[in-house]
Amino acid sequence: MKRRSPILLLIVLVVLFFSQSAESASGRAPARAVPPGVWGGDHIRMDVSLDGAEIEFDCARGTISAPLTLDAQGRFQVKGIYKRDTPAPAAAGADAGANAVYSGTLKGGAIHLELSVSGQSAVQSFNLVQGDQGTLTKCA
Repeated sequence: MKRRSPILLLIVLVVLFFSQSAESASGRAPARAVPPGVWGGDHIRMDVSLDGAEIEFDCARGTISAPLTLDAQGRFQVKGIYKRDTPAPAAAGADAGANAVYSGTLKGGAIHLELSVSGQSAVQSFNLVQGDQGTLTKCA
């Protein structure tokens, strides 16, 4: 039994070594991302998934089709789509939306989000809280 102990220990050490090597192969710690779930605030509700986010504004919608990966300072910047809502049903072949850049900073359970829409000079700014459903005033 004592002969098998060193072999078992060696196997465990080799497995641990290779699992640690795989994580740090890029020389960096694994990427962090905005936690999935609902985030909300005044005039905004964002549903974050591992693949991106769906955003609802008072009179518009947004889509992000990439993970909200954070840098070392807790910031992210991703491209997406921004589309204004209309009171009438959308017609076939309707506007697909405008290109947008969503930039944010995560601090604890809060995100400060800035939205830049192609063709608009004004940057929209929002504060979101994790778990908050948001407060929306829909357009009529």
